[in-house]
Amino acid sequence: MKLTNPEGAFSFELQGPDPWQRPLNAPPRMDSEAFAGEMTECYWLALARDVPYRRYGKEPITAAAIADLRRFADHRDLDARTLFRATDPGLTGVSRSPYISQFLLQPYTFGSTPIEQRYRTTMAGSDTSPATPPGWRPRTASPPPPPPASTPPQGSSVTAATWASGPTATSPTKVPWSPA
Repeated sequence: MKLTNPEGAFSFELQGPDPWQRPLNAPPRMDSEAFAGEMTECYWLALARDVPYRRYGKEPITAAAIADLRRFADHRDLDARTLFRATDPGLTGVSRSPYISQFLLQPYTFGSTPIEQRYRTTMAGSDTSPATPPGWRPRTASPPPPPPASTPPQGSSVTAATWASGPTATSPTKVPWSPA
């Protein structure tokens, strides 16, 4: 017997069903067509993020997404109305209701905390975070670029004249170097 959530048996809710009464389907295997279809759908969704819902299927990005996703068995009957929606037939109303729940547009309270659902997002066509300062570069795992050949590295014991002439029998071939 495999215990996926051993504490779930001891949890309960005062309103609605208890957590253990809400079963979830297992995700598809990573080597399955269903998983490939879900990943492809996620990539198309990222590409179509700036397309208004009313334009789905009428412009090239979502038209290409519909054509591409139809090659997967779970997306055979896909059209502009059902693009990027759940394909599980057990989820009733998912393909007929509005894309955004009106409940997400209303403020609510969570316990004693008022929650107003406003989200900072990017401008259409922008591929950076809204909080990115100008001139900021993402950090990479690569080392900093080497200094120009005309100047010795910072912190080295080599003089500029020796550095410009290159290594000789009297100068070390390995120069101690420290990043700035």
